[in-house]
Amino acid sequence: MFMNLSSLIGKNLVAVNLKSRAKEAVISEIVEYICSQKKIKNKNEILQTILEREKKETTGIGDGVAIPHARLEHLKEVLFCVGISKAGIDFSSLDGKPVHLIVLFVTPLTESETHLKILSKVASLLGNKALVKKLLTAQTEDELYHILSFEEVGKEDSLPLSKEEIYRRKK
Repeated sequence: MFMNLSSLIGKNLVAVNLKSRAKEAVISEIVEYICSQKKIKNKNEILQTILEREKKETTGIGDGVAIPHARLEHLKEVLFCVGISKAGIDFSSLDGKPVHLIVLFVTPLTESETHLKILSKVASLLGNKALVKKLLTAQTEDELYHILSFEEVGKEDSLPLSKEEIYRRKK
């Protein structure tokens, strides 16, 4: 059974100020963040699984976006986190550009279909350049969470407007 992405996105699982500057370090930072928020103990196993997957082929899909992901045998639930790096990170992306938006997720090994559906949905959403641009402008975790939650309402092509944007008068 597939769950909506909005059911995976928790307010405490978004980060707008990732500090790390290298691919392995930022993946480690995000895994540490997820494990501290979800009280998960097998942090090293999760990290190693994601890094092994990353060695096979980059998850930097281009346009400043990376989707590191993996499947793990002893995992009981989907782990999902979205992070922003203002500085940008060399992810060996397909287009060679630095990555600023990272969507990292791990699924239980037995849930291959769920894994593929999440990957497909995330890639599809992040193919929307206007949405990616809006996500990258988020200044707080609450703002990032709001933008991510809004996309699940089925309005991927339109973006939430702020009160200022709604009432802006043309000059």
